[in-house]
Formats: sequence, structure tokens, C-alpha cells
Amino acid sequence: MNYSIGSYGVSNHQGVCSPVYVVLNHRPEKIDHQYLDLILSNPSYQSYAQSYGVGILAHRCTIGWDILRKIKIAVPTIPEQQAIARRAHRETTRIDALIEKKTRFIELLKEKRQALITQAVTKGLDPNVKMKDSGVEWLGEVPEHWGVKKIKFLCNLVTKRATTIDEGRPYLGLENVESGTGKQIETAKKGRQQDDSTVGVFNKGDVLYGKLRPYLMKSVSVDTDGYCSTEFLILRAENQVQSELLHQWFLTIPLTKQIEAGCEGAKMPRADWEHVGGIALPMPPPDEAKELLAQLKKRIERIERLSDVTQKSINLLQERRSALITAAVTGQIDLRDAA
Repeated sequence: MNYSIGSYGVSNHQGVCSPVYVVLNHRPEKIDHQYLDLILSNPSYQSYAQSYGVGILAHRCTIGWDILRKIKIAVPTIPEQQAIARRAHRETTRIDALIEKKTRFIELLKEKRQALITQAVTKGLDPNVKMKDSGVEWLGEVPEHWGVKKIKFLCNLVTKRATTIDEGRPYLGLENVESGTGKQIETAKKGRQQDDSTVGVFNKGDVLYGKLRPYLMKSVSVDTDGYCSTEFLILRAENQVQSELLHQWFLTIPLTKQIEAGCEGAKMPRADWEHVGGIALPMPPPDEAKELLAQLKKRIERIERLSDVTQKSINLLQERRSALITAAVTGQIDLRDAA
């Protein structure tokens, strides 16, 4: 089970494991264990094995020993197997090191994005602005000319519900919002009835905030009318600028911690509107807020472009790694002499 997403490998220890695993005790005179691991890592072999899996979800299909034992593989001599495995290991280790560095770089970009948003909505973008005590302990100082208002005075909670979804309007579930960025991943097919007995109804410009497990920071500013899971708080501000500021606030760690402090439930905490609505936020004057959001958007876009370029390079490295393994175990490249 879960073979296609990486649930396999060579054990360096003696022990016990879940019964969903097939435990293979290789025959040293016939196959090298590192070469066998290379075979199992081959995407072509994985796809072929997975095609015989039993189950509804592809990544959860069960592949038993009766299936695995019948799949034929190329088996060179033991010395050749060992040479291929050593060289392939060296090459994949180099690729993995590059992937790790680039992945860490993306994480640093996410941290930079988070810090940028937090700085913008709490202190503004002018480092020389005069500050004042906000009167709210967790906020500390805010720009002198900014106001401080509770969230419930900045927006209204929309409680309108529908039992069906009209064609032409999208549906958003929690799974359709990327954690920490506010990006929509995808939407359900238009006109499709959801599992929810009722759904929320939102308008263009509303902010949807995921109240289930708020530490995931699932907030999205919608650009169309539609429907959503009742696990979202639907918030409607007076204007688009105020709405976008609220959205950016919900993507910050400081506000998230304040919301978590009032959550109900341990394993599946949910944000409570009465608590959320009572949290005070600093708000810049309308003209400054508009300019702040414009500048913030530009800076975020630069970070996202760099992140996208880096992710594409990671994808190419992963493809190269897979191609290398496939070529190594199918004899398309000769790795023996280089070992």
C-alpha cells in the first residue's frame, strides 16, 4: 500500500513493521539488495506494479506478493549489479543534495513572504514612521496615525446558506485553498452537489477564512460569486481595500496565534467567530492602505516568481533522477566502468 508515493526501502535494522508491507528477504547469490532497491525506485516499474493494485484510490492500492513475484526484471551479474547500484547512488545523492538546497531556499522564501506581510500590516512599509502604543498587548506599537479596531467592526459575518449549487458558480472547500498563501488550488466542477447538506454563499470580494485548524492559515479573497464549505467563515468588509487587508492579516502568524488561543477542540480545533471578531487590528487610513497593498502585492509577486522558478528546477531534477534510475536498471546507459 502507498508504494507509488514512496512507501518502500531497504532496512538497515531488524525489527517489526505494519502488515501492509511486503517484507522481502533477498537472495544474495542472485540479486544485490542495493540493486533491488534501485529496481523498486524505478518509476516505470512502479507504474507497472501499481497497475495490478487493488483499491479505489491509486496511491492506496494494495500490491501483494503474488503480484510482485511474477513481475520480471533485468538481472545482470552480481558484480554488474553492485557497480550499477554504486554509480547510481552517487549520481542520485548529488541530485538529492541539489533538491534539498533548493527546497530549503523555497522554505526561506516562504518565511520572507510571511515576514513581509506581517511587517506591512502591523508597522507599514515606512521604517521611519512615528509609532504609538496600540493599547493591545500582542500588537505592541503601531504607526501613530493608524487606528485600531476589532475585526467585527471591520466586516460582517455572512451566514447565508444554500442546499444546492447552481450551475455557473464554483464551490470552494478547505482543500481548494493553499495553506499560508491564500492561493486557490482548484475548485469543484460547477453545478456539482457537495457532501455538505448546506453550503455557504459568498460574493465577489468576500474573504473566506478556514475555521477548522486555523494554524493552517487558509484564507482566500474571492474574485467571483460562489459557494463554499461551512468550515469557512465568510467575511464581508465595507470595501475591497479593507477586505484585502483582512485577508493578508489572516495569513500572519501573530493573528493566527491569537485565534488559536480561543479555539475549541484539541485534535480538530475550530475558530470561534465571537473570539475572532473580538480581536483588535491596526488599520491604516484608506489611501495609505491602498498604496500599502499595491506595494505588498509587487513584493509578494517577486518572491512567488523566484519560488516558481526554483520549484521548476526541482521538478526537472526529480525528472532527471527518475530518468537516471530507469536508464540504469534497463541497461540504457552503461554505469559499470564509471563505478
